Amino acid sequence: MQPTDPNKFTDKAWEAIEKLQDVANRFQQQQLEVEHLALSLLEDPKEAAGVILYRAGVNPQSLQQKLEDYTKRQPKVSYGSKQLYLGKSLDQLLDRAELARVNMQDDFISVEHMLLAFVDDQRIGRRLCKEVNLDIAKLEGALKNV
Repeated sequence: MQPTDPNKFTDKAWEAIEKLQDVANRFQQQQLEVEHLALSLLEDPKEAAGVILYRAGVNPQSLQQKLEDYTKRQPKVSYGSKQLYLGKSLDQLLDRAELARVNMQDDFISVEHMLLAFVDDQRIGRRLCKEVNLDIAKLEGALKNV
């Protein structure tokens, strides 16, 4: 799913999409990926993603640090094109977020849908969630309390 229509997202979810470019540029990377979205969601631990993760028993800063460590190891571009590309894994995550939105009968893709999709992400989400002891059941339980 190409994230081109802000009307399909909640304001907070769209803010995370808008921050993707800044996060990728900070790590000198050209391909927008799952880790960039997750980092943009976790920039402020007092925002929705951090609160939800905390309620699920996860330290958001710990997950953020693991994401940063992973992202630092990804390919960098030191010069040349500033053109950014949507990576396959991020495209798939956004498709899963859209599916979560439909299943939950919501009108817009939200931070919650993005987190649900992240837990199932094959690129990095599953592994990092396992490392911080987060699974879909814990996340869904935390979402019920939001």
